[in-house]
Amino acid sequence: MHYFAFIGGGEYIYVDESRSPQVNQSTQLLSSLIRGPKCLRFYYYMYGCGIGNLDVFLWPREEKDNYLMWRVSGEQGDAWIKAVVDVGFTGESQVSRKQYYKDL
Repeated sequence: MHYFAFIGGGEYIYVDESRSPQVNQSTQLLSSLIRGPKCLRFYYYMYGCGIGNLDVFLWPREEKDNYLMWRVSGEQGDAWIKAVVDVGFTGESQVSRKQYYKDL
């Protein structure tokens, strides 16, 4: 099971890997445009078979490349874990969360 929750909003994203994701498939959540610096705080839950990576990328506006800011890999246990990612970039950008799946 994969869960991803933002702090303060009381909402979460649930991805059930037993139903649709295939090997090497991914899901992505992209923010609206932000202007940094910012601090991204969220909880994640990565438990069970087939856990891949959970990545956070910075997508600067007007640039082709994105930048990996944070990564966690593999099963992390049967608990919610708090993550804090500093977005030091001061220009306009977007932040994305991307989940990868591996062999089940």
